[in-house]
Parts: sequence; structure tokens; C-alpha cells
Amino acid sequence: MRWDIGAEVGGMKRFSAHDTTPGSSTARDPDVGPVLTIQGHLALAPMIRAGLYVAEDVSPATGVAARSFSESGLELKVTLPLLPLPWRLSLIAGTGYAYVSAPSYRVTVLSHGDRASVVRVAEHGGMFELPVGLALGRRLTSSWILLAELSARLGVGFFGPMYDPGSGFLGRDSFALSLAIGVSFER
Repeated sequence: MRWDIGAEVGGMKRFSAHDTTPGSSTARDPDVGPVLTIQGHLALAPMIRAGLYVAEDVSPATGVAARSFSESGLELKVTLPLLPLPWRLSLIAGTGYAYVSAPSYRVTVLSHGDRASVVRVAEHGGMFELPVGLALGRRLTSSWILLAELSARLGVGFFGPMYDPGSGFLGRDSFALSLAIGVSFER
């Protein structure tokens, strides 16, 4: 049985469908934050692997607390026979769940012409994600592969207080792009 396990680090940029409820944060998208992903796969057939992934990313933004995303799910990886050895190109698609949390934070607001300091309480929520990606790999030895992966995540099915209208956060995390590098060990 053939298998692989790997880890990647990089940056992720999330894009939010903005909350337009009065009192919500002003319309802006989060900044780029760090992402760490660990994945493992089993070979189903030559060039086709199925497996699991877990990821953690931080989504900072001006004026609100940085949010943490803890993600896991299933993915399918198909290696395309387009590049000469030692190179490989793979398409990746999957489905997963993301738990989102943010600590409480202090913000200054205008109330009747006066500035007031308000504490926004910690929030959490969740969503389902549909990740897709393109990975370029170069075999370093018979077992080790150096990877670069460009991926996107589509967020759907939002729930929890963080995603309630008027929560004070940035809206629904409907789309994300990431670029990461890493290594994979294969047997």
C-alpha cells in the first residue's frame, strides 16, 4: 500500500461577504495571515490518492481581534502526468469543516458625539469549506518531495454567533486564497 504524509506553511488571505447590519464592523477584508497544514493520503490507484487534512490559520484585520480557524476534512489528490520527472503536478479537491474563534477585544466607538471604549465579547462560529488546489512538487530523494501549493477555499453553511448579523466581526468568510510551501514523505 502506498501512502504519503506532508506539512506546508504559508500565507492565507480570506475575503468576507460583508455584514451591512447597523453597528457591524465597517466593510473591509482581513489581511494575510499564517497557515499551517498537515495532510496524509492513501493511494487508491496510480496517480489518485484520498486522505485527510488538518489546518490552522490566523486571519488578522485592522480594528477587530485576529480570528483563528481550525480546519479538517477529506481530500482527493490527482497527479497529472504533464511534467517530466522529477517534477509532478497535482489537482486537489475536498470538503471540510472550519471552527472559527476570536478573543474579546476593545474598540473605540462614537456615541452621541463622544468617544467610548467598548469591549466586544469573544465570538465563535463554524462553516463548511470546499478547498481546491494546484500543487507543484519536485522529488528530492526517493521518498521526499518539496511542494508549492496554490489553493482556494469556498466557505458555505455558516453558523454560530460570529456569523450572526451585527456581531461586530467582518461578515462571512466566503472565499480564501493561500500559497504555501512544504515537504511530503512518500512510501
